[in-house]
Amino acid sequence: MRYSLFALYFYIKIYVVKQEIKDLLTGDLFIPKRSNQLYVNRTNQIRMNNLRAKTKRTIKAVIDKPLDVNRTVLLKMLEDRQEIIRSEQFLLGAGFNFNFYTHSSVLDKEKDIILYFVYEISIMPLENKQYKIYRNERHN
Repeated sequence: MRYSLFALYFYIKIYVVKQEIKDLLTGDLFIPKRSNQLYVNRTNQIRMNNLRAKTKRTIKAVIDKPLDVNRTVLLKMLEDRQEIIRSEQFLLGAGFNFNFYTHSSVLDKEKDIILYFVYEISIMPLENKQYKIYRNERHN
């Protein structure tokens, strides 16, 4: 079996020499019991993973919160109906933010009609600043 020089160096460093390494969370020096051990104990590993997850949630919240508000507003308007038509002012008054949507699709290139989506809900612009809001068939 062939090993790379790095693997042999790592093996010698950890198992033969028993060199100390730093815990990624606390910075404490310790001698690992396994070759892939990065933390002194499981508690430090869990705390570090929770910190990483919190950082990720905080960064994503700038986008996720307005999207969630938009979805909630649209679902309250739709209730149990399949589609409704509402004015731009009505949507703005209900708390809808037109700057946040999950994706869009060109419906008609010639007429320059773009269909916007907030998760499973479609929003199609009509004339006179009216919008047709309906549930996407794939998500029912």
